[in-house]
Amino acid sequence: MLVFRSRRAGNFDVVARNLTTNQETVLTRTPEDDVPVISPDGSRIATARDPSGIGLIRPGSPPQREWLQHSGYGVFNARLSSDGRWVAVNARSNSRAPAQVLIARVLDSSVASESEWITVSEDGDAPAWSPDARLLYFWSNRDGSPCLWAQRLDRGTKKPTGSPIAIHRFHSRGLSWRNLYLGAPDIAVTHDKIVFNLGEHSGNVWLTDLPPAGGR
Repeated sequence: MLVFRSRRAGNFDVVARNLTTNQETVLTRTPEDDVPVISPDGSRIATARDPSGIGLIRPGSPPQREWLQHSGYGVFNARLSSDGRWVAVNARSNSRAPAQVLIARVLDSSVASESEWITVSEDGDAPAWSPDARLLYFWSNRDGSPCLWAQRLDRGTKKPTGSPIAIHRFHSRGLSWRNLYLGAPDIAVTHDKIVFNLGEHSGNVWLTDLPPAGGR
């Protein structure tokens, strides 16, 4: 199954395409800046409901629009772990506050209560699980620049263990996810690769001769 966002009908819709039959199904409408995220096993799709919550779609069932919310934070960038038992999100108390990285345990039809949520980082963007769910990757400004970091997690509780690991540092202003003109930073992790988007600024200095005074 391929899941994508489409504006062909005039709205921003989450669409699922069966890759065997090429049949498409509109699953739900989504905010303009949302990108739907499918779980590793293809059974669930997380999508922003509005700036304060996450909805969940199980193909063939009505959307759960109030699936993930927090009373004190707006939550976004939901990412489900490979076993489907945990969800990592970004959270902000207001639009000027730094994004936090939190983890919540996934229950049958909802997530665990707010008191059980786990803080992974007070400053982090675009969380992404490793395939074995033992590491959580994210962008962080903890060293003064937006660099790629990872946090080891306890296998059972998913609580952080040890200090964050610097995966790659981007201290050049010319190459940074902050230079992205469209979209938001994202991270995709495989067994042997990490894929992410960056924006690069570059320029040149040009020299020319001026014409003689009074000349054309």
